[in-house]
Amino acid sequence: EDATEREVRTSILGHLQRGGSPSPFDRVFGTRCGVAAVNLIEAGNRGVLTALHDGKIVPVPLTEIAGKTRQLDPAYFELLTLFA
Repeated sequence: EDATEREVRTSILGHLQRGGSPSPFDRVFGTRCGVAAVNLIEAGNRGVLTALHDGKIVPVPLTEIAGKTRQLDPAYFELLTLFA
């Protein structure tokens, strides 16, 4: 505050500020991933994450994704122009 001569406040971001309320799909998807993760742990399957592939929750080895990046579909950027 002294350096900028502006008031500084702390803000704890809630769901709405981070991207809105979860949709029914978001809630069900989160539950499905959580259940699958627990089942994987119970089966002794470690070093994987759960992902949605062709409508199914599947395990993906972390070694397949660690240190890699994926390009976003250019169609997402086209959608953004609708909201600008």
